[in-house]
Amino acid sequence: MRPRSTRRIAGAVALGLLLGSPASAEGKRWFTGSDRVFVRQHEQFERIQEPDVHLQRALQAFAKGMKSLAADEIEKASAGFAYFAEREGGAQRNDLDFVSRALNKLADDTRRNRVDEITTLEDGFADAYRVLAGGPLTPPAPAPPE
Repeated sequence: MRPRSTRRIAGAVALGLLLGSPASAEGKRWFTGSDRVFVRQHEQFERIQEPDVHLQRALQAFAKGMKSLAADEIEKASAGFAYFAEREGGAQRNDLDFVSRALNKLADDTRRNRVDEITTLEDGFADAYRVLAGGPLTPPAPAPPE
């Protein structure tokens, strides 16, 4: 029977092979492993879920006064949009990429305490929700009154 430490190392190697190699993610903020997506944060990789889940968590964390956690969740949502943008084409790709960059800036502003009200986050998330719903990045202009 193998010593306990050898079994742990073997298990970690097997898990690494199953999830994908972080070394293959050099230069990327995220990577995929089987059917999961992971994002690099603070030199570690964390699993991301659908971007809307992270946006909701960001609002909840911000409402509780945890701005750093809110910024982390916004960055995870941004990585999700970047992941989807790489797999799309045309206008949808441009919209997803724009939202990803906008969320990164919002996360940075949140982390540096430049965001004081939750409505600022909600306004910043509006485009993200619109793109997730399959709509255009900007809503159509209202018809002029007759």
